[in-house]
Amino acid sequence: MENQMYAWGYWTDSNGNVNRMRYKAEWNGHKFTDEEQKKLLAGDEITFIDTKGQSVTGHFQYFVYKGDEHFGFVSNYFRSDYVSRPIYHELSQGSTFALDLQRDEVMTEYMGVYYYAKLQNKDKTQVLDYQRITDVEEQKKGIDVTYTRNGIKFLIDEKTQMDYIYNDRPLPTFALELLNSSSGAIGWFVNTELKTQYYMFIWPHAKRGSLTVERRKNSPLALDDIEYVYYALVNKTKLQVEIERKFKKNSKRLLEYARNLAQLKLEGVEKVLGKNGKCIGYRYKKDGFNDDGYLYYTLGKYERPVNLVVARDWLYKIAEESGTISSDKEGIR
Repeated sequence: MENQMYAWGYWTDSNGNVNRMRYKAEWNGHKFTDEEQKKLLAGDEITFIDTKGQSVTGHFQYFVYKGDEHFGFVSNYFRSDYVSRPIYHELSQGSTFALDLQRDEVMTEYMGVYYYAKLQNKDKTQVLDYQRITDVEEQKKGIDVTYTRNGIKFLIDEKTQMDYIYNDRPLPTFALELLNSSSGAIGWFVNTELKTQYYMFIWPHAKRGSLTVERRKNSPLALDDIEYVYYALVNKTKLQVEIERKFKKNSKRLLEYARNLAQLKLEGVEKVLGKNGKCIGYRYKKDGFNDDGYLYYTLGKYERPVNLVVARDWLYKIAEESGTISSDKEGIR
C-alpha cells in the first residue's frame, strides 16, 4: 500500500526550472486527482476539501521536516509560515536534491560545449541542428537531445553515471534500469513506450568537491571541475539485440527477473554488505548472467531500483561511437 502512494512527475519550480521529482500522490488521506497532480507539478496552488471536511490550500515545494529535507505537498493547514507560491530555496550543501540538480546542469552544459557543438558530418561540415529538448512531454518520452548527422536523425536519451564521479577513475560498468521497485514503474531500458533511438552513456570524472557551472567574461562556460568524460553512443535496438544474444533474455524476461529479484524469489542471490556490515543490495549472477552483465537490486535509494549492470568495455564494442571528451581534446575510439 505504501508504494502506491508515490508517483514520479516533472515539477516546475519558482525559477522556471523543470525537475523530475518523486512525490506522495496523497496528503493526509486525500488522494490527489490527475487534474490536481497536473496543477501541482505546474507549480500552481490547489484547494480541496479533506477527509475531515476542512478546506485545504497548498502546492508542491521543498521543505524541512524533523531536520531532514523533503519534497512534497505543503499546505496552509499545518504550517504558519505558508506562502502562496512554490518556494525553491538553496538547499544545504550536502543535500541530494541540490547536488542532483547541480550535477545535471553541469553535465548538460559540458556535453553541449565539448561534444554536441563540435559534431561534424563525414564531409567535415558542422552539424547545425543540434537541439537540447526542454519540452516536458518529449523528455518523458525519452528524448534529451536531437540532431541530424550524415543524413541520420538521432533521438538521444542521455544517461550519466554520477554516483562515483570522484573515484580514481569512472566505474567500469553502467546500470540499465529495469524496475523501480518502490513504485512498480517499469525502467527506461525495458519501457517500450519511449521514443529513444540512441543512448548516450556518460561516465564523468571530476575533481573532489562540488560541481558548479561558472560563467566568465572571456569564456561562455568554465567547467573546471570535470577533468574528462568517457562516453558511448549506443543504438537502443542494437543494444537490446546484443543483450538478448548474450544473456538469452529479451526485455520482457529481464523485467520478470527484476520483479523476482525485488521479491528475493531467485535462487543463488548474493547479499552485498556495506562497510558497516549492513546489507545495501542484492546481486544475481546465475542463469546466464555473469561478470559482463548481472542483476543488481539497490536498497539505499528511494526507488530501490533493479538494474542490469553491464561492462563499459562491452558497451564500447557495440557503440556507434565512443571515446574520451575533455575541455582540451576529444578522443574517438
